Amino acid sequence: IKSKEISTLLSKLLKRVAATHPQALVCPISVALNTNDTQQKLVSTEVLHEMRKNNSQLVEEATMVSRELMRVAITPHELWYDGLESAAQLYMENQDLPRMTTVLVELHEAMNDSSQVQSNSKDKVVTEGFSESIGKIGRSTLRDVSFRHSYGKALSEAYEWLELFRISGKTCDLHQAWEVYQQIFKRIK
Repeated sequence: IKSKEISTLLSKLLKRVAATHPQALVCPISVALNTNDTQQKLVSTEVLHEMRKNNSQLVEEATMVSRELMRVAITPHELWYDGLESAAQLYMENQDLPRMTTVLVELHEAMNDSSQVQSNSKDKVVTEGFSESIGKIGRSTLRDVSFRHSYGKALSEAYEWLELFRISGKTCDLHQAWEVYQQIFKRIK
């Protein structure tokens, strides 16, 4: 919603409804938290914080269900395909290197169970633990293990080039990373 007034009113209305009828909103709001839309994510976080004050168990259970549904609904292949497509668009069409790098680093973070990859992005929205496992590529499902087996080595190579670019700023390092990402993208497609 582009209008600040309407957005503020809608946010207040959602908080009031959430206070009186939390069961009606907890699932849709916890699902909305997992969107790529920054404004929607912020409003969802605020509403869930309000709900949590009086219904913490309900909020915890709903967010757990939402996380699990999102985790099984999005395959690693889809996650990387969409992410690489988005990063390529940011790079090729918008020449937005910081956001492109953020997207790529977040994709690599999805591969790390312990979140060893660190993002230096200021664009990242913190949702305080509500959706921390969305998009994580685990080691428990056959689909996740297969993805790691098929693409893990190439993704590690691409990440090394990306890190070299982040340190050096040399476009040749970025081009090397994109060579690998392009091969991965074609294989996934």
